[in-house]
Amino acid sequence: MIKHIIMFKLKDFEHESIKKQKLTELKKMIDELGSSISEVDKIEAGINFSTRDVAFDIVLVSDFKSEQHLKAYSEHPEHQKLVHFLKDIKLTSTVVDYYFEN
Repeated sequence: MIKHIIMFKLKDFEHESIKKQKLTELKKMIDELGSSISEVDKIEAGINFSTRDVAFDIVLVSDFKSEQHLKAYSEHPEHQKLVHFLKDIKLTSTVVDYYFEN
């Protein structure tokens, strides 16, 4: 099994309410990937509440049976919609992929 974790930090927006709206939209998009991409074993997203300077804004945590499933997920049109959405709002991101036993 593979655990795929990505943390995103969003750009600053003119109003904090806009950032919160974008985070809510992003979380909804991530949550919907689980039902629209069969290669996803499990997926969840969490919006950060920490105010620390080093904190990211949102995390995506997902499980896949194999690297091939992870690759199919990353190439899937629904995932590509998410990638496109992020282009306008993301400041930075970081990723960790690792094997684990279920």
